[in-house]
Amino acid sequence: MSVVLSPSNLQTFRQCPRQFYGKTVTRQIVWKPTKQKTRGTQMHTLMERAMRMGWSDDISGQFDNQVDIMMAKDTVDFVVGMRKTGWDLRIEHEMCVDGKCNPCGWWDEAAALRAKADVVLVPEDAYDCLFIGDIKTGKKYDNDHFQLRVEALLGHIIYGVKEVAYYYWYIDSGDIDYASIDFSRGLADVQDVLDTIRDCRQSIKNNYFPPTNNVFCKWCEWYKKKECGL
Repeated sequence: MSVVLSPSNLQTFRQCPRQFYGKTVTRQIVWKPTKQKTRGTQMHTLMERAMRMGWSDDISGQFDNQVDIMMAKDTVDFVVGMRKTGWDLRIEHEMCVDGKCNPCGWWDEAAALRAKADVVLVPEDAYDCLFIGDIKTGKKYDNDHFQLRVEALLGHIIYGVKEVAYYYWYIDSGDIDYASIDFSRGLADVQDVLDTIRDCRQSIKNNYFPPTNNVFCKWCEWYKKKECGL
């Protein structure tokens, strides 16, 4: 079975290879919608619409009272401003490479690693910085930026840019988490990403997925079941 890796399933593998096995290999653990996930999708859709069309009273009025409206507007204004100065905006942008790190189509049989970025701002000149953004609801929780560093690596490969800047926009709490990677200095900033990809592929090859106890265990479908293995 061919398994295409992504930021989300690689993050799952980091937390627990056994859960990765259930979610991605056998697919016995099925994604289920929740109120929080449904709301998150709705807020994402409104932000993406505003980034395409510009901020308006109509869009503002559709956000719920959990959103920091000023922060959401500032985020939209930043993206719109970048568009006006020459960056190409791509929403829900699909990036994919094969096993030899060559760009390929999302559904190509050779696809090995792919990610769908909420927001990508592509420069006219590869010497300029590529911008990647991810819209989050709820509280800030991701301190190592693993998801965005996977997307930054893909952006570097696909667009040939030397620098990638990435943002988490937490539209509820008003937090902005920002960092950048200068790939002209090498791959040190994404070495853990490369290591995780290597380890994951090795586990798939050997069919070896040991369970790992972690803080997210109690939310897993296999929690305290025989499939877990703990």
